[in-house]
Amino acid sequence: MRRPLRIYLSGSIRKGAADLRSNDYFWSEGDEEYIRKNCGATDVELLNPAKITLERNDYALNFGCDLHLVSISDIVLVDARTEKGIGVGAEMMFAVNRGIPVISWAPRDTHYRRSFLPDVFGEDLHDWTHPFIFGLSDYVVESLADAVALIRRQVMGSPIVRKADPGLHILRYATQMETEE
Repeated sequence: MRRPLRIYLSGSIRKGAADLRSNDYFWSEGDEEYIRKNCGATDVELLNPAKITLERNDYALNFGCDLHLVSISDIVLVDARTEKGIGVGAEMMFAVNRGIPVISWAPRDTHYRRSFLPDVFGEDLHDWTHPFIFGLSDYVVESLADAVALIRRQVMGSPIVRKADPGLHILRYATQMETEE
């Protein structure tokens, strides 16, 4: 029997009743249903750490749980529509190091992608993407539909072409520094 397509949903976790962030900070039931219905797989397992039952006061267990879910996933889908915390970046780095494709849903003119970002160390940036979203994502997409279309291509037999290669970017920077010396 073939195992299901496993998609890890990386994003914000509501931090109790006092967390007043709007619902667009989190994966919704509608988002999950859209992924299930449109990704092209007959059997999909969405690995959403917000839905795992475990003792939340056991920080080591939480950490281990999230990284285990990333490690068994076929794809990591990052909700980067709004500002995220340290866990999302750590999950992305872990996935890249494990060879798991990362797709980031980061629409233009949101926190991690801007058409224009003025005066960053004296430089105006155009069509800016946060360096860690760029460097740790195989694809940065505008919409959930775009992300699901990439997943559907993989399901249909065309693997997601890996683009995230932090080592390449490190080498490029180091080479530039040597040239300037």
